[in-house]
Amino acid sequence: MAEHDLLEIGQQLQAARERQDISLEQAEADTRIRLKYLAAMEAGDFDALPNRVVARGFLRSYARYLGLDPQPLLERLESVYPSPLAEPLQRPSREHGPHVLDMDLGRPVGMRWARVFWVILLLALAGVGFYWLWLQGYVPWGWGFAGPRSTPTAPPTVVPSPTWTLPPPTHAPAVISPTPLPQPTPTFTATPRPTSRPQVTPTHTATPRPTSTVQPSPVAKVDKVHVRLEITDRTWLRVLVDGRVMKVGLVEPQTTLEWEGKRVEIRTGNAGGVHMFLNGEDLGVLGRRGEVQHWIFYVQDNEIIRVTPTPTPTMS
Repeated sequence: MAEHDLLEIGQQLQAARERQDISLEQAEADTRIRLKYLAAMEAGDFDALPNRVVARGFLRSYARYLGLDPQPLLERLESVYPSPLAEPLQRPSREHGPHVLDMDLGRPVGMRWARVFWVILLLALAGVGFYWLWLQGYVPWGWGFAGPRSTPTAPPTVVPSPTWTLPPPTHAPAVISPTPLPQPTPTFTATPRPTSRPQVTPTHTATPRPTSTVQPSPVAKVDKVHVRLEITDRTWLRVLVDGRVMKVGLVEPQTTLEWEGKRVEIRTGNAGGVHMFLNGEDLGVLGRRGEVQHWIFYVQDNEIIRVTPTPTPTMS
């Protein structure tokens, strides 16, 4: 019941925005609410918002921007996420009497700060001196021996590793030359005539060639819907595969998403940023930038049926 109430709140917000032909990008610029939070509220995903106080404030501002009465929507949200009771302020306990600050009042404040300053300055000078002596190669105050640091040792001698040279091939690669096919030789048959000058008529005997029978290729059966989406611009997506929610939220550019099933339902808030491939077929961009699109694909009689449902009616 709680999830149904949240979905109805999101449907009312989305229907009001679509009636006024307002894109999510324009609503983000007008309300100063980030696009991913607007898309989450329209999807009924109020858990994606930072906290409950922010969720109520965003819902009130967005409803007023769309010309809706925010009070009924806030009441439905309160029924799902009740506001925590305010904790009473903790008053200081007086059972043990007033607290007494332990301060040294007998000494001027300036003298105390001067002493602290000189102590810090002496420690800093001692640290600088110790660091300078350490750079010179000496260890002060008897820590080790006084004198120059150890002499550097000679660098190790690098012995070159032997290299292996492959001998050249002793035989030349064989060259295969194609063998020419024999050509048919024409035969000439002389036909005598009862004339003084006989003529010779050549006859060509053609060699019959074997004929090949082309078998028809079987028609591939389509039993699943395979969808690949290439995101070219930031957009909000809601994808259902066989009735299961596979993706809800914002998707950044340069992202590729793929799903497969008997029925795939896709809803986007920025159709111009979605490039679709359906079972290998390039459908191109789904629509214009900022346009809301809703597509359904399912398999029936070995064919993919494409349906664009009508917009959801506004709930009173």
